[in-house]
This record gives sequence, C-alpha cells and structure tokens, in this order.
Amino acid sequence: MEAAAPDVYTYLVPPEFSEEAQVGQAVLAPLGRRETVGYIMTLKRERADASRLARLKPLAAILAPEPLFGPSLARLVDFISSYYFYPPGLCAKEILPGGLSPKIENFVALKVEAQVRTILGEEAELTDRLREAGEMGLSLAALEKEGFGAALKKMAAAGHIRRSARLAGKNSRLSFEWWIGPADKLPDSPPRLGPKAREMWELLMGGPPKPLSYYASYINDALSKARALEAKGLAVLTRREIFRDDPGRAIFQDRRDAHEPTPQQAAALSEIFYGLNSKAYSPFLLYGVTGSGKTEVYIRAALETLAEGREVLWLAPEIGLTMGLEGLLRNRLGTDRVAVLHSGLTAAQRHDQWLRIRRGLAPVVLGARSAVFAPLENLGLVVVDEEHDWAYKQDDGLRYNGRDLAVWRAREAGAALILGSATPSLESFHGALSGRYKLLTMKKRPGTALLPEIKLISQAEEPARLRRVLAPGLRRELAATLARGEQALLFVNRRGMANLPMCLACGEVLKCPHCSRTLTLHGRGAANTSQNENSSEATACFSIEDSEVLVCHRLPEMPFAPLPLFRRGHGKAGPYG
Repeated sequence: MEAAAPDVYTYLVPPEFSEEAQVGQAVLAPLGRRETVGYIMTLKRERADASRLARLKPLAAILAPEPLFGPSLARLVDFISSYYFYPPGLCAKEILPGGLSPKIENFVALKVEAQVRTILGEEAELTDRLREAGEMGLSLAALEKEGFGAALKKMAAAGHIRRSARLAGKNSRLSFEWWIGPADKLPDSPPRLGPKAREMWELLMGGPPKPLSYYASYINDALSKARALEAKGLAVLTRREIFRDDPGRAIFQDRRDAHEPTPQQAAALSEIFYGLNSKAYSPFLLYGVTGSGKTEVYIRAALETLAEGREVLWLAPEIGLTMGLEGLLRNRLGTDRVAVLHSGLTAAQRHDQWLRIRRGLAPVVLGARSAVFAPLENLGLVVVDEEHDWAYKQDDGLRYNGRDLAVWRAREAGAALILGSATPSLESFHGALSGRYKLLTMKKRPGTALLPEIKLISQAEEPARLRRVLAPGLRRELAATLARGEQALLFVNRRGMANLPMCLACGEVLKCPHCSRTLTLHGRGAANTSQNENSSEATACFSIEDSEVLVCHRLPEMPFAPLPLFRRGHGKAGPYG
C-alpha cells in the first residue's frame, strides 16, 4: 500500500481479475474506510477454506495491466522494508520514478436515495452542483479549495453524499509519433494523386518505414497527405511509442576503441569470466590504482554478460561520472542497449527509461545510486565503480546504501559482482581478506604511464618553535619548481585561513556562542556577509580586518551577535593554526 502500513496485506483476487493479475501491477484496494493504491508483491494460487475467504477483502480494480516491476524487485522491496525498517508500500512508491505510480483522486456525489431538506447558503449551492454532476460527482479536493469544506462535513454527517476514489491519471505518459511506409501489396495501377501526395509517394517507394517528421521538412501538412495515401492502399500509417532520452548525451560521445588487455587486466578478466560462466553469485573486489584500466575490465565483463543473454547493472557514485561513461558504453555496448537512470533526468525521461528496462529493450543500466532499483529480471553482472564513495548513501526519505543493495541484488540473482576502487572501503577490503570477496589487484598503469612519487613528511621530529605550515622539504621543492619556471598546486585539507582566533592581550580563544566551537578565519569573499541578519549568509560575527571574517562551520545558518572582546578598537586579535 502507498501508506505507512508496517506490513503487506492479503487480499482476494476476484474472478474477473484472476487471469490478468501479475506481480508488480498497481491495484486499487480497500484500506479501512477508503481505497488506496497498492502493488501486487506475490500471488498465491491456492484453495482456501470458506471461513478464511470470508475474512479477505477483494481488490477493487487493477489500475494498469502492464506490471511496473517484476518478482526480483518485489523481493528487493521486501528486503529493504525489513532491513531499513521502512514501510513496504512507501518503499515501492519511493523506488518507482515519477509518473509511473498511479494517482487516486477522491470524488463526492449526491446519494440518489438522499432526501435533502430545503437549505440555504453554501449547502444549497453545493447540493445544486452535485445534482448537476450526477453519479460521476465532483472532485473533493477542488470543492474544498473553493471553500465548501464545512458544507461537505455537514452533508457527510447527514448521510447525503457518498465518496469514491478514481484513477486520476499519470504524471507522465508515453509519447507517440506517426510512422509511414509503403504498403505490402500495391494496386496494379496507381491511382491519381495530387502533386504533394505524389511527391511523398515517390519518397516512400523502395525504402523502409520512416517517422512522418522525416517528410515534414519537404511537404506541408504531411499527415493529411499520408492519410490520403493510406486510404488509396499505397501506404501504411502507424503510431509508435517513442522513448524520451537525455537530449545532452550527444555532448559526451566517447569513441575510444578497444585495445588488447594488459596482462593484469587479462588475469582479472579470467577470474571474472569464470564467475560469469558459473551462473552463480561470484563477488570480486577489483583493487586497482587510478589509471590501471578498471573501466576496460568492466566493459569486457559486460560484453561477456550480454553474449550470454543476461543483463548488466553499472553504478557510479555521481551523476557527472554517469554522463561521462554513457558515451563510452553506447559506443562499445550498443546505442540502443544502454539505459540511464539518475535524478538528473526529467520525470518524463525517467518514466520512459524505466519502461525500456522493464520491457527488456535496454539490457544495460547505467546510473547513480537510485539505479540499483532498476527493474532488471535477468541480472548477470553488477558493477559498483568507486565503491568506497560516500555518495552511494541516501540520507533522506528512504535511507539506504546503494552499494550494499547492489551486493544483495547480485547475490539474489546469482550474478557476478565487481566492486572497483583505487582506495577500497574498510568493510570491502576486510571482506576480501576474509574470503567473502575474491581480491583482484591491478597495481600498474598500462603503457609507459607511471605513478607519481609520493613522499610522506612528518614534522613531529622538529622542535615546536621551528614548525611552520610548510615543511622545509616542501619549501625546497617549491623553490626548485619555481626556479625551473614550472607551476605547483597546493591542496589544504581544511576550510578557512586559520582555525584558532585568539586575543593576544588576554589569551582568550573566540568560540561560537551557540555551540562553543572555535571560529574559523575566512576571507570575506569566501564567507560573504549580508545586511539581513536572518539570512543564511550572515555568519560573520566580527571583523579582524576589512577583508577577513570569522565563521562557525557547525552552525553556518545561525547568525550570532558580535562579542565585545573582538569589537574594533578592543584588544588585538591574532589568527593562529
């Protein structure tokens, strides 16, 4: 149910729905005194005693004949509900893209048998409108918006109106376009045609069916000309579904060709192919340095999976990474075989991509963490790239870890699993060391590419009075780099210019009055102040210099009053740290 019910409910499938009922269909079911949208999670075709049948409520309607998901995703919903303590109905609603979940609208109608007494005011106006509407009634939400809420309550209490729920339509619908092609059997003598219809007929001859929009640039009012050709038996006009795709994907085309795998890639692929051919759950941790060619291993494993007639789920931690990979996968795996799922798509695009996957038109699914819910029923390979990344964790609504759910899906489907990273998470690396995952390592970059030399410099051995932000060795290397006319990049793993603002007169450290956290010195450009004290940008409580402000990082949205100690003209402020 699309409600916060803690468990699934059992309903009776009426005889008129018994032939068409399938797992994953959206249905209308009674829940208490109302009817709500639910989804068929399992079907049990068994004989039951009369007393049990009498206790079961029948389904009111099947809202959509095409299932929105299959048994595999239904089992995933059951697992998520029990593991993350989330109501199963709300879980199913969360994982479906917008526009697929049917919407129910409540209507009110005047009871035929009701004897409405003579009334005045809003109730009289409402009664007249309900009489005009007849049995169909009027939208409850629309009437309440017009101000009939009190009148509706009075008439409901008097038993004069009845409520009903109906399907209000979907947020997103499939789009269609006209296609035209030559008829299979042409007449012996072509009939007389106008000049424009004849031009279209000549373009049609000898070619495959094409979208009507192809001819629209040549011929005005192409649809009427196409219908004229169809009426004369010269052409066949059909409507076909079109799936809306990401219009920006052409920007990210990647035409890199395949190359012979390196020895370490070949060794990793040998293990992965063995797991794929076993048709059993085979988990791998691919521990490869950056640039070692992990993506090529993923692609070759995906090609092997597709050759076996199974499906591929490929997760990346961020939308930006999926956009970069999309062109490469379309080039190597096939343009029409790849579907993309992530929150960067519009509701209509997610709707269409979901249906492509559900119908088996796209055996490869690429996406961010939400793509783990893709309705794949024949899963053969699951790839989790950069498996250590925190972005796989959803922290609002249905809270879940996309990497962990990908592991569950691979295990449940008997698929191969590849967790790839240059810096594996502690839990995954421990799983590899303990034998839960097969560890595959790739320590070298292909070709002549070399890893940079890394030096770890500790200043712990230097006297405290001689310690500086930059170690002596780093200063020497920077000087040598600049002397050669080259450039250098310095990364500092913190925010702000100094994290220990202290009064040199009394030694007191300035702290946030709300959370007692030490404030941090920023340039005014990094922490822009605002004249509006209620603004989330008004985080600076005092100024050391005109271009410097102090900010609390824990409560940046909480403005606080200036402290007397650091008011201009009192004491001497000094930033340290």
